[in-house]
Formats: sequence, C-alpha cells, structure tokens
Amino acid sequence: GPLDHVAIALANSVASALQLGLLLVRLRRHTGPFGGRVILNSAARLLAASLVMGALLFFAARLVDWAHGSELARVAWLTLLCAVGALVFAGCARVFGSPELAELGQAVRRRRNRAT
Repeated sequence: GPLDHVAIALANSVASALQLGLLLVRLRRHTGPFGGRVILNSAARLLAASLVMGALLFFAARLVDWAHGSELARVAWLTLLCAVGALVFAGCARVFGSPELAELGQAVRRRRNRAT
C-alpha cells in the first residue's frame, strides 16, 4: 500500500495515543483532577521549542552534503547539528518559560551541592 512499513508504526502510535487518553480519563475519574491544564501548557511550550529546533535542524541539515566527503566529516557535522539542536531547544524552552527546564537546573544544583 501507499504507507508500506510506515503503517505499522503509525497504527502503533495512534493506538498508544488512544490508550493514553483512555487511561487519563479513568485516572481522573478515580483520583480527581491532577493538573491536566498545567501538563498541557507545559507540553505546548515544549512542542513549540521542538518545532523551532526541528525547523532549524531541517534547514541546517540540507546545507550539508551528506552523500560526499569523508565519514569523519559527516560524523562531525552530525555531532555539531545535534549539539546546536540541543542548545536551540534549551534556549527556546527557557524563552517559552518551560517549568521542566527550571526543575532540571535545580536538580543539577542540588546534586552538585551534595557532591561537594
């Protein structure tokens, strides 16, 4: 068919998303509200940061000639793009006010203080 092997992955993703939705509905009925709005707001911020990072990496990767050149050069470009992508994501998450980024910083500081 038109999707070939991608159809299996797509079907699995859709089934997993539906299962997550049903489990969240059951959890809410069982335990009451659990901060769904906070989770959705955070997910929206992380999605925005991911989209910015993905767009940047999509266009940046097109500038590299992946078919030619040494393997070492391709590995170096890939490593550089991954590092730039991580920095762009972290910067966007910070700009968008992602609470997870602040929590990560606090956890790293606590661990560093315990180690000294």
